[in-house]
Amino acid sequence: MLSELSKHELKAILDISYKCLAVDCRGDVALVLDRLRELISFRAAAIAVKEKTKDAQIVLDWINHGFSPEWTKFYTDNNCCEVDPVIVCTKKDGYPFTWKEARLDAGKDDKKTMNFLHTAQDAGIYNGIAVSNHSKGPDSQEMIIAMDTGKEKTPGNWYIILHSVLPHIQEALKRIKTPKKETKNIRMELSEREVETLKWATEGKSSWEIGQIMGISERTIKFHFSNIFTKLNVVNRAQAVAIGISCGLI
Repeated sequence: MLSELSKHELKAILDISYKCLAVDCRGDVALVLDRLRELISFRAAAIAVKEKTKDAQIVLDWINHGFSPEWTKFYTDNNCCEVDPVIVCTKKDGYPFTWKEARLDAGKDDKKTMNFLHTAQDAGIYNGIAVSNHSKGPDSQEMIIAMDTGKEKTPGNWYIILHSVLPHIQEALKRIKTPKKETKNIRMELSEREVETLKWATEGKSSWEIGQIMGISERTIKFHFSNIFTKLNVVNRAQAVAIGISCGLI
């Protein structure tokens, strides 16, 4: 996917990943979002960390970047995370989706959801893009970035950019909450081949391309990735790369 982006966009994504490494507080996250706005022209953005139970969607943390105080107050006072399709209907594959897709997934049978959508539309908040990332493990936590773009049609490169930067922002938020959390042993856990595989993944190389560079089969590269995901407790390459950068492996 990264091969579809321009050199400018690739350099900007790399810059964002390094800015995420410097995140030390919630204010720094706002600076990361400002840099991201240079690639995706959104009007406002929100980051939510949620936990889904059998009975409810529980928002554990929330960062607002640009939504009006009036809308934010309405949203929190009315616990709109329970009916907001962007929060409720998140995708499990970690790939971005439009707000329109979320509305279609939500359906039109729930009165509370429809009331929320009408209120959002009246406030001029109706079209955007979002992406979610589910944590691996028993906690079932999920981070969502939702962006109000004001555009019904979403450029294809925005999907790739948002998919690429999400894990880096997620890692940055984790460090704010739990600084230096068990990262010093990661270099010892990964083999030299696995570290090299991860480094080439950072360059956007496919499994086949990495195999050609390293002189081994594509199947072996996929085996290395499987081991990397297990050792780093992640579910995809983007997450693995984010952790690799944050730990100084790459």
